Amino acid sequence: MSYENTKPCVQFWQRITCDEKGRVNAIDFNIAAMMSSDPEFAPGGSVGPLKGRVPWERMGALGNLVLINLQGNAIHGPPLPANLTAFPKLYEILLQGNRFNGSLPDQISTLKALKKLDVSGNQITGSIPRGITTLSNLTWLAISQNHMADVLPPELGNLTQIVKLDIGGNGFQGPMPESWGSLEKLQLLNLQKLNLNGSFPASWAGMTSLNHFIAPAAHIRGPFPSFLLALSNLSDIVLYSNELYGPLPSAAELFAPPILTAIDVSGNYLNGSVPKVPPSRSAFKFSFSTNCFQPAAGADPLLVDSSPLPPTECSCFYSSLALGEPAQAISPSSSPSSPTTSTSTSSPSSPPSPSPSNPSASLSPSALPHGAACLLALLAASLL
Repeated sequence: MSYENTKPCVQFWQRITCDEKGRVNAIDFNIAAMMSSDPEFAPGGSVGPLKGRVPWERMGALGNLVLINLQGNAIHGPPLPANLTAFPKLYEILLQGNRFNGSLPDQISTLKALKKLDVSGNQITGSIPRGITTLSNLTWLAISQNHMADVLPPELGNLTQIVKLDIGGNGFQGPMPESWGSLEKLQLLNLQKLNLNGSFPASWAGMTSLNHFIAPAAHIRGPFPSFLLALSNLSDIVLYSNELYGPLPSAAELFAPPILTAIDVSGNYLNGSVPKVPPSRSAFKFSFSTNCFQPAAGADPLLVDSSPLPPTECSCFYSSLALGEPAQAISPSSSPSSPTTSTSTSSPSSPPSPSPSNPSASLSPSALPHGAACLLALLAASLL
């Protein structure tokens, strides 16, 4: 079908909607939706993904546009035009799962009505535009799985309406901002595969609506963040493949949150004993393999790490922290970056998507390496 010299709001273009005054206000080319629910647009489901670039320069006249949905295509080029003042009513931008490259423009601050921005799964570079932090209506910010890099901006704490903050899978680094503790409506926080350092701020206990805390492989070094257990709305905690150390909280504390259903701390350096999931929480998914736990004699087999770290690696790690050696360290796999998931319940837990957390070390770790590199360092020292 050719759309040349036709009028979208008079001739009812597919995937284009108009307001009551006959003005285009939505462009919806979600390829998955087109293939599954629009047989006229794609007879037999044969439509392929849209390719090429978005002709942003031709869209300047669409001042009533409120929705742009181009997710799941193969579009490249700039994710947004440099001049965004032409779209004062735009409140939803869905560009995830494409090949957009370049950076997000600073002028994004002009989109005062914007509520949802999802550009995850692209090839976007640069930093988070500080203009985003001025969008007081923004409830959804998803920029994960791109090539962005910067320190974590404290200004994101200004987004007091934010419900989803998904920034994992980028090159963000630095301490976790205290100001984020003001995000009282935040329900999902994804910090997967970031390069975090420092302690979890005490202010984060203010994230009282948090439901999903995802921070695997985030270079977090420190004790288990017990403040999470005070959040009554929390459903799952994902902290595998970090450098958590020390004991876990007691069973009474760990399994107290009423709707908490899953904890994954596999692939860390936790020691002590494994808390037992109470019978009343039999469906709880608790993954704790590849750590430095010490099973007690005659311990319940469900509380014994099936793939513990070698005692020498645990000892080396704790020595590098100047904390002393853990008591007979036994823990799963020798590489915390690829843990084998194990669970204390009858149904094993498959780890949710990764998400980095923070290194909340009360003691400053020394420069000594840990893991395999640490063992090599000790061997070299013994030969001197």
